[in-house]
Amino acid sequence: MDEKLFLLRHKDITCAVLTISGQNVITDATLVTPEHLPFLGHATLKDLNVWLGHRAIPGTRRQIEQILQKAHCETPVEYLIKNLGLSLTDAYWLCPFEAQDLTWEGVNLYQKHEGLKLPMHNGISYDPSASLNGAMTKYIEFREDGAHLIKTSTQYAGLQCLNEAVATEAHRLQGHKGHAAYRAWFDDSSKTAFCSCRLFTNEHLEFVPAHEVIGSAKKPNHLSAYDFYVLQCEKRGLADARPVMDYQTLMDFALTNVDRHTSNFGILRDPDTLKFKAMAPIFDNGNSMFFDHCLTSLDAAAILNLDTSGFHRHEEDMLPHVQNASLVNASQLPAEEWVASVYAENGVPEMMIRNILAAYRLKLGMLHSFQNGEKVTRHACAKKATAASGATAPCAAGD
Repeated sequence: MDEKLFLLRHKDITCAVLTISGQNVITDATLVTPEHLPFLGHATLKDLNVWLGHRAIPGTRRQIEQILQKAHCETPVEYLIKNLGLSLTDAYWLCPFEAQDLTWEGVNLYQKHEGLKLPMHNGISYDPSASLNGAMTKYIEFREDGAHLIKTSTQYAGLQCLNEAVATEAHRLQGHKGHAAYRAWFDDSSKTAFCSCRLFTNEHLEFVPAHEVIGSAKKPNHLSAYDFYVLQCEKRGLADARPVMDYQTLMDFALTNVDRHTSNFGILRDPDTLKFKAMAPIFDNGNSMFFDHCLTSLDAAAILNLDTSGFHRHEEDMLPHVQNASLVNASQLPAEEWVASVYAENGVPEMMIRNILAAYRLKLGMLHSFQNGEKVTRHACAKKATAASGATAPCAAGD
């Protein structure tokens, strides 16, 4: 494939003219309206390639080969480009240079999601799911009340989908309004778990992931990435950035969400004025509650040793960022009996349920200790365990 030119547009505003190689790499960018670029208007050529790559379906997703084969594409980024880079999370898109008369009104996924005919022959498809990142199989479904994200799982007894419902209940019990509300169910015939939530973005409100906020300016050496992100949000008018982040960190700890990387939280912005409007609702909680571990025996130190993705590799390093440990009421988190019933009703094996609940009980105990001013670290927990019983560590499991 030869090099092609595209206009990177934010609605109808052309941000830059991009040269994209046959390997689907942006090799050159001529800036037109730089303030509308990704990374809050500060995207470098490297940033633009990161942006493009993050926007595509990951190559690790199941059935990706079938998706690409059907679309006559070799890579997920090529498939994304074939779909004009359109997404239901923001108002960015790629306009082919030879089709500059295309407008946002003509391609807007929020308004037109079926039967669209574009004047590019077979060069363009129109799949609103082509920009859904993340490893789980997922797709967009349009309903009367708007677009809904549907995620599916045949792995880990469906826990990744079921845990979205557990997290939704946890936020409800806390009285927290700023979260995506998921519904989960299990299909016995296909042995597949599903979960769905209504999208919180629209054509007047777009999502900007945390890594773009952080990457939009140079971080001082004395600030952690966590604190720098909070500061950037506060400077743009989001006074509740610190309590929202602290609440999210505490809830992720309670539910052992090991996948709070900087692409699955962020802010909501007006795409026309570029003003920050709110911290984005908390979403993407499936990789929690020890979903991929067989906890045949456990102790607190071993649980804290589990790898996480995000600002730090281990949970113990996240907790010191929290300035208000009382933002989560530990006594108002989902009861073990309720969690057990959700899992059992959806076919999770009894032994797995018992082990998860035992680990969950330990985590709530650690949260209680942290809220009482105690240090919660692997070293401190190992010292306690040695003095008490000397239990062994959990074992990691596969599918």
